[in-house]
Amino acid sequence: MLPVLALLPGLFACCSGSSSPARTPSVPARPATATPAPPIRVRLRSLIGNRTNRIEVDGPYRLVSLPTGKLIDSGTSLNRDLRTAGASISEARRLIPENRRFRLGGRPYRGTLRMEPGQLGVDLMVETDLESYLPGVLEAELGASFPPAALRAQAIAARTYALHKTSIRGPTRSFDVADDQSDQVYRGTPLVAAGPLFEAVAGTRGMILKSAGKPLPAYFHSTCGGHTAAAHDVFGGAPILSLPGVPCRYCEGSRTFRWSVPISLSQAGKALGMAGKLRDISIGKTDRGGRARTFVLTGDRTVERSAAEVRMALGPALLRSTLILSIKISGSEIRFEGGGFGHGVGLCQMGARGMALQGAAASDILGHYYPGAKLVRRY
Repeated sequence: MLPVLALLPGLFACCSGSSSPARTPSVPARPATATPAPPIRVRLRSLIGNRTNRIEVDGPYRLVSLPTGKLIDSGTSLNRDLRTAGASISEARRLIPENRRFRLGGRPYRGTLRMEPGQLGVDLMVETDLESYLPGVLEAELGASFPPAALRAQAIAARTYALHKTSIRGPTRSFDVADDQSDQVYRGTPLVAAGPLFEAVAGTRGMILKSAGKPLPAYFHSTCGGHTAAAHDVFGGAPILSLPGVPCRYCEGSRTFRWSVPISLSQAGKALGMAGKLRDISIGKTDRGGRARTFVLTGDRTVERSAAEVRMALGPALLRSTLILSIKISGSEIRFEGGGFGHGVGLCQMGARGMALQGAAASDILGHYYPGAKLVRRY
């Protein structure tokens, strides 16, 4: 058998060295026999931009063509640099480790690796099952130090969100979720295959939230700052019954419950496409929780732009949320004072932590942040 390097030119490079919670949903009974977890395909956006990523398989593997199923290569182990940016392949391929474990870019994954031709090179996707995927989401989104009830609530929310995304995947999209904050952060399978992350997933196996008979788009974020946001205020579309925005004082212990950040007028103007013209910025419309829905920008003319658009333009790490308490302009500097971190919709992760520390169960937490949603066991 020819080496992988010869069979995949340009792909494998040469080896290199305080309100009361809402009504608590009932917890569904565990079935006598569990059905298999559904599959999920995760696009590795956080790795796609890299020119090369080391791929390692400790054990036998096969590389097959997806269109034909033809075996392209196989071996007893693999340790190469996988080229992505600037590389090209003529057809989609799947790397299948016999033990369903591999490392890519130093991160461990469980499942198979799908490689597809992309606009900028080779697109990478992990194909795995939902229950194997979730511990990695919990590790990246919360970490093992969160209270067990908060971890269980996050596991159910993340499972629900993933199933919602798989249910709406169109024929032109080859993946279900991305591995970054555009969906749920995922950095592979935790190295220690035990402990609170796996316990939270196993203890809630198959459990999801339903609204209007479908998996709820169970959004979540770091810190709401005192009140979560209604989904339609942030993402548009029709109101979603179980994502209305609710009061929350449970996240007061978060470092981002309140914050203050400066930015120069010139820097803000450039980011907002008003270089040299921006003189003032103020809050326009707000939602019922006090979050800005729009900002009014004043330069050589006055325009009103969505708060989400302004936040993305200035940088979500700088303008941590759209819960703006005040905007002060002094000389050439703008100072935003606000609260919370993230879009504010759905479960407040630091609020879930606060509720858990006060003795709330996972079902209490979910009932508060997703009022009216039904907790069911999907499999």
